[in-house]
Amino acid sequence: MLARLLALMLLLPLGAACAEEAADEEAENMAAGETLDASGPLVSYLCESGAELQLAEVMLETGETLVFLFFDGDEIQMRAVPAASGTRYRALDPDTPLVWHSKGEEGFLALAEADDESGMLEKGCRLQ
Repeated sequence: MLARLLALMLLLPLGAACAEEAADEEAENMAAGETLDASGPLVSYLCESGAELQLAEVMLETGETLVFLFFDGDEIQMRAVPAASGTRYRALDPDTPLVWHSKGEEGFLALAEADDESGMLEKGCRLQ
């Protein structure tokens, strides 16, 4: 029994790595021009500036969730990335260095590499 448990523990990281590779490949295909339709309901946020953001989720075959962010006439496809708290998504397209971070009913849109207020594009966005 112990031997089976140890073997399983050794195989789990391998399986997780394969699943992550498949999700990365699917996301890269989307960034290269393959399109998906958002299947979830649109969720709207109204920001301090008066700008409105809308988000919709789509579940991939790999189990990964992608988010479509609609902002300023653009559709930005994003994937979840680690966050200290709340939920954080980063644009799939490397030429669109944006992150959406939400916690509870509030969120903000910022440049991915910025560490201060200068990188904030929209802040104080509240769920409608």
